[in-house]
Amino acid sequence: TITYTILYKNDGTADARNVVITDPIPSGTVYVDQSATNGGTYDADKRELKWIISTLVPNASGSVSFQARVE
Repeated sequence: TITYTILYKNDGTADARNVVITDPIPSGTVYVDQSATNGGTYDADKRELKWIISTLVPNASGSVSFQARVE
C-alpha cells in the first residue's frame, strides 16, 4: 500500500474560496476504498480523487491524502 499526500497553501493576501484539489489515481494502482482524508471523494469512472475546501485564509496550509495499492 502506498500513501499519497498532497500539500496545499494559500500564499495570497485574500481568502481563497471553493478551492478544488483533484488527483488522478496513478496507472498500475488501485484506490483503497475509504482512504481519502478530509472529505475527499473518489470517482471510479474517472479514476480521480477530489477535495473541496470552502475557504482557505491567507497563509493557511494543510494536506490531504489517500492510499493506493499496486495491481
